Amino acid sequence: MRKSALSALVILAFLLSPLPAMTEMITGGLLSIGELSRRSDFVLIGRVVAVTSEWTKGRTGIETRVQVVAEQPLKGSSQARERVEFVQLGGKVGEFVSAVGGAPSFAEGERVLLFLSRKPDGVLGLVVQFQGKFRVETDAVSGGELAVRRLPGSDKVLDRIPLEQARFEISQSIR
Repeated sequence: MRKSALSALVILAFLLSPLPAMTEMITGGLLSIGELSRRSDFVLIGRVVAVTSEWTKGRTGIETRVQVVAEQPLKGSSQARERVEFVQLGGKVGEFVSAVGGAPSFAEGERVLLFLSRKPDGVLGLVVQFQGKFRVETDAVSGGELAVRRLPGSDKVLDRIPLEQARFEISQSIR
């Protein structure tokens, strides 16, 4: 019994040992708005209208399809009021859950600033996972709109920028 408990602790320590390095990689290497814009095929402000998870072909994994109505296209060929769909790995189908580190969550009705790129298979995806998603929120003090980026799975704010400033930085980087 003691041997199996010790083995479990060793395995747990081994599995948790990369966490500090992963946290540093995630939070220490944030891309700027300009860099995200340059890496993106599409940049838009919009509202999430649908979030659906499904099995991948061959039922080897789960992927989530997120549909957003573009309110303001900032880069790329999307038009206002056009529905844009992108895919990210992970999600929940029935009782099965697939979680991918660094993947943000989305909720219907949520307003977002997104940085999207086309994958080799032609499907759109977020640029550098969670880094390509900013939630559009209202500043409680000024009433102005903010673009807020959070660490996935937590409320930890990584950066917060006035939405007008984000628009300006995007326009400057794609000239």
